Amino acid sequence: MRNRVTAVSCVVAAGFTVSSCSGSGHAAVASLATAQSTPGVAACTATFVAMSTGQRSGTATVTQPINLTNNGTNACVLDGYPGVNVIGRAHGKSQYVWTLRWATTPHSRITLQPGATAHFDVIYRAAGDSDGMTPATGTATATATATATATGSAKATAKASASAKPKATTAAKPKASGKSSATPSKSATPVSTPADLDVLDLTITLPNTFSQDQMAWYADMVLEDKDANALTHVTPIVAGSA
Repeated sequence: MRNRVTAVSCVVAAGFTVSSCSGSGHAAVASLATAQSTPGVAACTATFVAMSTGQRSGTATVTQPINLTNNGTNACVLDGYPGVNVIGRAHGKSQYVWTLRWATTPHSRITLQPGATAHFDVIYRAAGDSDGMTPATGTATATATATATATGSAKATAKASASAKPKATTAAKPKASGKSSATPSKSATPVSTPADLDVLDLTITLPNTFSQDQMAWYADMVLEDKDANALTHVTPIVAGSA
């Protein structure tokens, strides 16, 4: 895991809810109201919170927990959703950025004591095979190979049948075989698939702060940044590790 904390400067008027930080290029942050209403307990920041990946689960739909451990000497507050960007290769770009949407699940304020851990989940559609890590190329290749094999077998069968018949019948067979062999070759053409994102990094903004942490994370996911009904989302932070 790589931890690189990036400070993002924004001017915020007291009492207003902040939904984004202009010019930051990173995910939105939550309202400051909750942390300010808890005297003596500040919002957790990336400076004192260590972030690590938990056990990934699922196949077509994958759940990746991200653990948040308080490495400071004071308690801090986590309340709501983190801002999460996934960064990787897509559409010919090596640093394609996708800001993930939040779920609509209710959340509760968590006071994270020194040494304690909380977590949230990144839930996404896996690209490729069942491990969610391999690009989706195997299926099309296997189908094309199987079709080619089947076509070859059909030609061999037609040839054997033709040799057992009179010459007049044999002359008509190659022409019919040529027509039938053209159909499987068309069906072997790979069907276009949705764009995939080869993820290399995550940037995470904790609730009620503007400090960000960047960590290495490798995954192949279906890119749904243009889909209003995208399955990929981030869950609220809850107590405990995963």
